[in-house]
Amino acid sequence: MNGWSSATERGALMSWRFLSALVPVLCGFLAVLVSNLPLSLTNGLVPAPLLGLVPIYFWGLVRPDLMTPAAVFGIGLFQDINGGRPAGGLDPVFCDYLRGHRTAT
Repeated sequence: MNGWSSATERGALMSWRFLSALVPVLCGFLAVLVSNLPLSLTNGLVPAPLLGLVPIYFWGLVRPDLMTPAAVFGIGLFQDINGGRPAGGLDPVFCDYLRGHRTAT
């Protein structure tokens, strides 16, 4: 009986860790989607903000182990594709931002 309960607890812990690792990435993708909504109060005079940098900065401060460079690259690529820019245009900006922040802390 103890073997089953410990295996069940380990499985629940593994699924919880997987979900907690997805939260920063999903926050980044959601921020990119919100920043690229076709709504503008300024009639396009002001460019859309790069809201994808907000979760990168926040999770880089709170839990840098969860915001990996691969996740930052994916968020930057998603920003490029949704913003109508060439793929990979903003990725160096996103990755340099994270790299500079990690060395500062």
